[in-house]
Amino acid sequence: MTNIRLKIILYCGLALLASCEEYKSVIPDTAVYVERNPLVDADALQLNVAGGFDEIKKATKQTDRLGYAGILIYHGLDDEIYAFDLACTKEVKRTVRVVTDSLVTGQAVCPVCGSVFNVAYGSGNRLSGDAPEGLRRYRVRMVVGSIIVTKD
Repeated sequence: MTNIRLKIILYCGLALLASCEEYKSVIPDTAVYVERNPLVDADALQLNVAGGFDEIKKATKQTDRLGYAGILIYHGLDDEIYAFDLACTKEVKRTVRVVTDSLVTGQAVCPVCGSVFNVAYGSGNRLSGDAPEGLRRYRVRMVVGSIIVTKD
């Protein structure tokens, strides 16, 4: 009887391990590394206030790696800093980038399909439109006043 219980536990454990799949975004996996200091970098000054954002579409530093379509860094309404890929998850083109519409709403909108995404509290979730998923989110670390965005 003990052997049967042990086998059942082993089979259940293996089944659980086999069912755990890593989530894959529709946005292709590309290198991400951006470092901005909102106290020094002119383009990043808006990041000092909640609702402030920086849409990085072109590398300005040799170390910049901008993901698939660029990086959106957003100072959330909860006073946290978030980062997302600028690529719309419906269009999935490097040239179709979501646009952050204002400091107040905390939304990013795709100019082509009209999908609207919530960036205010870091989710990147789709609020409306045909996009199959939310914006791809990246890791943010604060190091000596600088915001560092990486893929993991």
